[in-house]
Amino acid sequence: MTMSDDRATRGAIFAESVLVSTNYVAPVVPKSNEVTSFLINSLANNFLFDQLTASEKNEFVGSMKRKTVAAGVTIIRQGDIGDYFYVIEEGNVEFSADGETMSSAGRGESFGELAMIYDC
Repeated sequence: MTMSDDRATRGAIFAESVLVSTNYVAPVVPKSNEVTSFLINSLANNFLFDQLTASEKNEFVGSMKRKTVAAGVTIIRQGDIGDYFYVIEEGNVEFSADGETMSSAGRGESFGELAMIYDC
């Protein structure tokens, strides 16, 4: 994964309004109780989910689907538009900017929440 660290040059962050239908029904992707518990516990480490009720967290986790990525494969490149929120179930992910490794994350850690918030 490549992430841009351009906070020093960013003046503002904004997003377009989103019209949410009151009839929306989240998809349900079957998963084991063990995986569900793992994901719920992983969300506890992310500020984005602090204010969600248990029911809302369960609905969010229930809609998540597994994506397997082979070692060495780039998940997203610097400058690309992010389109997913990821929770690392196994392995490690390195974050880099301009070809330099900035940090890494492992089991239970997440990334991609800015793509959900800002459509970026």
